[in-house]
Amino acid sequence: APAAPGLDSSGLKWALADPLLLPDDKGVEAPGLDPLNGVRPAAGDLPILPQADNGKLALDNEAVVRLPDGSMFISDEYGPDIYRFSAQGRLLSATQPPAALVPMRKGAPNFSSDNPGPGAAEPDPKDPETGRQNNQGLEGMAMTPDGKFLIAVLQSATRQDGGDSGSTRQNTRALVYDASDLAHLKLEHEYIVPLPVFKDAKDKTKVAAQSEIVALSGNSFLMLTRDSGNGQGVKGEESLYRKINIVDLSGGT
Repeated sequence: APAAPGLDSSGLKWALADPLLLPDDKGVEAPGLDPLNGVRPAAGDLPILPQADNGKLALDNEAVVRLPDGSMFISDEYGPDIYRFSAQGRLLSATQPPAALVPMRKGAPNFSSDNPGPGAAEPDPKDPETGRQNNQGLEGMAMTPDGKFLIAVLQSATRQDGGDSGSTRQNTRALVYDASDLAHLKLEHEYIVPLPVFKDAKDKTKVAAQSEIVALSGNSFLMLTRDSGNGQGVKGEESLYRKINIVDLSGGT
C-alpha cells in the first residue's frame, strides 16, 4: 500500500546471511584500497592488474554475473577489468579491456581513481589523461540469455571521448565478448553508446551516467541511466533523470 504522506514505504527488509571474500589467485585477500601507483605485472594468463600500496590486488567491484556453476564474473572500476571468480570466491582469470579504456598517466597505466586513504598522496595528475575517468569503470555488465555473450558498458565516456566533464561525457563504450571459453573472453565487438542528456536544476545540460544493464541478446540490452547527487537524504532531493533505456547495437558498425 502507498505510504502515508511524508513517511517512507516499509519496502523489503534485508538481512546479511553470509559474506564472501574475494582473494586473488594466490589466496590473498583483495582490498578496495586505491591503487595509487601500483601495477601488478602480468603473469601467466593474467594481465597487468591494479595493486594497492600493501602489494595486494586492488578491487572496486561493480557488476556481478552469476554463472550456472556458481562461479561469477565481476567487473571493476580501477582496471577497468572483468574478473572471474570461483563459487568459493577465488580469482580464476581476468580480462583487460581494449587499450583505449585503460587509464593512462604520463604515458603509463595508472589505476588510481583519486580516492587516497588517510595520509596518502593523490595521483599526479589527478585525472587520467586517457582511458576511463576516475570512478567511471565497467559499471554495467550482463550475460546474454543464451550464455554466449558477455556485454560490459563503461559508466560514461573515456577521457579522450569527452569524459572530462559531466556535460560532455556522453559517448560511452559497450564491449561484447564471446563467452564460449569462460577463462578466455574474446572481444567480438566494441560500440559507441550515446548516453541520454537532461537539464539540471540550473538549466545546464548534463549527461546521465549508466548504472547497470540487462542483456536481451548479443546486440541489445536494457540500460539504467540516471543523474547523480540527487535523491532522499542528499543535496538536491529530486532526481531529475532516472530511466531504463533500450539499446540496440544491430545497426552499429
